[in-house]
Amino acid sequence: SITLGSRWLLMTFLCFVLTVWLNVEAITVSIPQKSYDVPRGGNATIPCTFKTTVQNPKSAVITWSRRPNQPDAEDVVILTYFYPDESFDLTADFDPTRFSIDAKVLSGQANLLLRFLKLEDSMLYECSVQVRGDTTGNTAATTNVAVLVPPTKPICNVQGKPEYGQNINLTCVSEEASPSPTYKWEGYDVLNNLRPLDPKSTVNGGILSLFDVTKETSGIYFCTSTNIVGSASSNVTLSVLPPSMNMNSIAGIIRGVAAFFILPKLEQGSPDDGTGAGPGLPTHLTRPLNDTRERRFFRFCIIISF
Repeated sequence: SITLGSRWLLMTFLCFVLTVWLNVEAITVSIPQKSYDVPRGGNATIPCTFKTTVQNPKSAVITWSRRPNQPDAEDVVILTYFYPDESFDLTADFDPTRFSIDAKVLSGQANLLLRFLKLEDSMLYECSVQVRGDTTGNTAATTNVAVLVPPTKPICNVQGKPEYGQNINLTCVSEEASPSPTYKWEGYDVLNNLRPLDPKSTVNGGILSLFDVTKETSGIYFCTSTNIVGSASSNVTLSVLPPSMNMNSIAGIIRGVAAFFILPKLEQGSPDDGTGAGPGLPTHLTRPLNDTRERRFFRFCIIISF
């Protein structure tokens, strides 16, 4: 009879044989690295290798495609290579001077050749291989191509009113950079001396937030944008001033000053004619204002007339 130990050994052996058989019968496609960094304008070879159990394949199809590194993004075919024709079809939207393939089916090679890379070429790239008679297994592999671009000179701006007691933001952004840059702010006073940022201030990306600003907040603020390729700097001048007077406040001051100078003449009269009104005033204002109620009425009329 077969003991429990013997059954265990038999099952282990069968699993081993099955695993070996599956590996032998399955095609395997692989790309050595998960990511490739290439400077903008540079060239790159993205290697793709495959192993198949079919000896001297009669036919094979190799497809390279790409998609944005975003959820639910769709693949766009770059090119399709055919064996034994040893030729490939390039999708119409792709420049033949920038995209091609170096394939050797018998040695398991399917390399993608990229030339004069642009920032928009930063995507996920997939190599897919189909060999006639070997349709199971891992038929595709994916890698990320990152086109490196140093940050452009940042654009700096002031958001909000730079007046005493206000909260404002200083913004800094590089329009181009790959990978995304980090931002650093430094402040200089009006005498161009480096000083620490206000402890109450916060930095979020390229945004420096300043709270309850004062005259001392004025100065020059430098922003530096940095990634693994390079860095660039720019600055913005901040002048914090007292709150500006609006037009209503100025008009109110004018009315008050006018009433201050005119009303005494109406109430006391002018010494040159004894009529109770100054020279040049309308005739209906030529008697003294003795009644308190009447004086208040005239004050009101003059003030609202301005």
